[in-house]
Amino acid sequence: MTVLETYFDLAQCEADQDRFAKMVKTWANPKRWGVRRDDITEDGISAWRLVLVDRGEDKAK
Repeated sequence: MTVLETYFDLAQCEADQDRFAKMVKTWANPKRWGVRRDDITEDGISAWRLVLVDRGEDKAK
């Protein structure tokens, strides 16, 4: 798992998630790689992070 970026603005996070997903499709196999949004809200502070996920990693274990 690789964190791409952390956000405090959900709208910007969603926009960048689409942008990162399109980039991943151009340089990697989209069946293996993907971009996931995690909600990391804590102590009343809303935050999200975009994560590059290797879907093949789970299958290799």
